[in-house]
Amino acid sequence: MATSLKKGKNAKYNDVAKGSLVKLPEDIRLTVIIQPDEETFSAYCPELDIITAQPTIEGAIEDLIDVIDSYAEVFAQDWQKHYRHSRFASHWPFVRAVLACRNNAEIRNLFNVVER
Repeated sequence: MATSLKKGKNAKYNDVAKGSLVKLPEDIRLTVIIQPDEETFSAYCPELDIITAQPTIEGAIEDLIDVIDSYAEVFAQDWQKHYRHSRFASHWPFVRAVLACRNNAEIRNLFNVVER
């Protein structure tokens, strides 16, 4: 698998990711549930309530990495608003862990993949 560097695109959020209202656990993990459908595989992350679907398991996981990365960037742009919202407050530690990653391989290392 090719590792794409983010080239510092999350660098402006590093202070948000590292400085904290909530201590970032060293062992934080994102669950990824793989579910086969008729012609696709779904990859669902319950911690962030994000789902993707692609023709292959690998494609679904790669797509999920991209969507989670984008979600973390958007969340970080207005993190105080999201952190105070009851539905999204629980996302904060996971978003911070994603923002601390330097590339897609590091985001994938946060995953605990479960196939159903």
